[in-house]
Amino acid sequence: MADFDDLVMQRENRDVKYEYAMWIEDVAQWQTEHHTAAAWLADVQAAWKETELALQTHAREIHDHKVRLQEHEKTIAEHWCDGSKSEHQELNTEHRDLKAKHLEALYAHQQLKKHHEAVMAEIRELLKTALSGAVVTETLA
Repeated sequence: MADFDDLVMQRENRDVKYEYAMWIEDVAQWQTEHHTAAAWLADVQAAWKETELALQTHAREIHDHKVRLQEHEKTIAEHWCDGSKSEHQELNTEHRDLKAKHLEALYAHQQLKKHHEAVMAEIRELLKTALSGAVVTETLA
């Protein structure tokens, strides 16, 4: 008849073998998830480049709007010196158009800012977690 310690050792060994099998399944699943995540990261990188282009476009639009505003202010100053009534109406129309474009740009800027801040917060958190690294022990060797 088997000694009690032998039965305990057999049960413990069986439990360990079961755990190893579960660990292998876990690792296989994680490897699949890593491959999927790598594909996602490639998609994110492509989207990141598109976002960079959008930011460059937005910066150009801000600059162009600033230039138009400066030109408008110069026209107003000139009008004060020697303007006519018809020119005054044109200035009012131009001013309303600039104001409408400014409000559109303001909305776009707020949306870009909100998106940027959310994405950057997520990336910071992702990097913090991802770069903490997995702890790989060599205790099984």
